[in-house]
Amino acid sequence: MFGRKKEKKKHTDNVGVDKFLVRAQYWLDFLEKRIAIYQNKLRRLDKIIKIAAKRKDKDLIIESLKARKRIKSDLNMYMGIFRNIQLIINRMETAQLVKESAKVLEEGKIIIDQLSSDMSPEKMVEVMEGIRESLTSIDEAAEIASEPISDVTLEEFDEEELEAEADRIIAEQSLPSVKQEATEEEIEEKDLEKEIREILESEE
Repeated sequence: MFGRKKEKKKHTDNVGVDKFLVRAQYWLDFLEKRIAIYQNKLRRLDKIIKIAAKRKDKDLIIESLKARKRIKSDLNMYMGIFRNIQLIINRMETAQLVKESAKVLEEGKIIIDQLSSDMSPEKMVEVMEGIRESLTSIDEAAEIASEPISDVTLEEFDEEELEAEADRIIAEQSLPSVKQEATEEEIEEKDLEKEIREILESEE
């Protein structure tokens, strides 16, 4: 009777841990998305501040700095919660690892004791001698198998063909790379005040 009760309690504990890990992972995924959104908002604001500084638009810079402060505060909150949940999960995983490792070590000791009682030193010497003889036979067979059957000559290189290939590779590497990035002039065309409002109000 007592044994059955212990098994039931152990099963209940495992279910509780599994449920917690599922909930914790859900919130980690949610927070990770929020953190990415707010980090992107900060990057957009940094671009606006840079453009406003070039325009010498002090009011726009101040608005951007206010927005950045609000967003950074929210970001720090999300990151703090994320770290705390991760910490709890890590500690829980460590506790489970230690608990299960102790069981494995105990079982391993029993098996080692059984094996050592079945394998005497004299028997081990006999086994090792047999292995050495087998390895020697394999080495001798491999040496015979690796002897050349006939001479194989390599074809001569076509120097002109190699030079032409080298010239082609050099020419390819010399071509200018094409970038698909928006120019700063295109960014400056935007209504930056509207951009700041969108950053603060959007959740994506």
